[in-house]
Amino acid sequence: PNNEIWLTNYDAGSISILDGQGNLLSSLNSANGIHPGAQPFAILIDPAGKFAYVSARAKGSIYKIDVPARQVVAELAVGPDPYAMAMTADGETLLATRFISTKDEAQVYKVDLTTFSLQATIVIDADTESLDTNTSARGVVNYLMGIAIQPGTNIAWVTGKKDNTFRGLATDGNFGNFQNTLRSVIAKIDIDKEVELVNSKFDIDNAEIASAVAFSTGGRIAYIANQGNNRLSAYDVSNMQGLDSIDMGRAPKGIAVMPNGQVATHNFLSRTVSRLNLFSGPAAS
Repeated sequence: PNNEIWLTNYDAGSISILDGQGNLLSSLNSANGIHPGAQPFAILIDPAGKFAYVSARAKGSIYKIDVPARQVVAELAVGPDPYAMAMTADGETLLATRFISTKDEAQVYKVDLTTFSLQATIVIDADTESLDTNTSARGVVNYLMGIAIQPGTNIAWVTGKKDNTFRGLATDGNFGNFQNTLRSVIAKIDIDKEVELVNSKFDIDNAEIASAVAFSTGGRIAYIANQGNNRLSAYDVSNMQGLDSIDMGRAPKGIAVMPNGQVATHNFLSRTVSRLNLFSGPAAS
């Protein structure tokens, strides 16, 4: 709002507010209602610019901040490890991933922003049916690092890795290897029905954890970051066909698509932001 930039400081337990030139305007901390050990991670501001929402991983909650007043006005307990977030275009629904999964399932918290209440915990079931091969594996989706809503749909894409907890000498009696022990994965959930889409999981081969996802303005192209590969890839959402990939700075873990179609990535270990002109499909795609 007002050309301000709001940043979470995970270790410091605070939020910094900058102007468009990067000058510090103010900081929000315990005096503004943010616990010093909250580990704030994701931050989203509603379409009206009135409230900001922050995932506080260590507290298992979501902060609601009055933007003009610079003050926490509510806190909602949702469950363990709220991390990445996405908001529907109407500003009425918030999704927050549970970063570390249970041994049986992954979870996404659905928050009704009109009442600021937990509406549902959407379950992403463990994959028990895929074959353990060089290009696929069973496993539980874990480390849910990114989430984004495909434009014009009620479908949210969740990024992470798939841990094959079903394979091993103490479980099924088989050795695992690097191909089927851990895999980069995308899962999809139906926001309205509050369920995982059937057969929606997609393994990304020869890739480290899928750390972020974003869409072209029309929603036909999905951009996926793979943090350990220092790579940004583009996929056709209709068939998950890879279109292109490009080497980025070290450890890309955030993606933003600007109104002009340019793509920006936050390169965590490089401490840089890259801005790219990438293929975004035909007009209005």
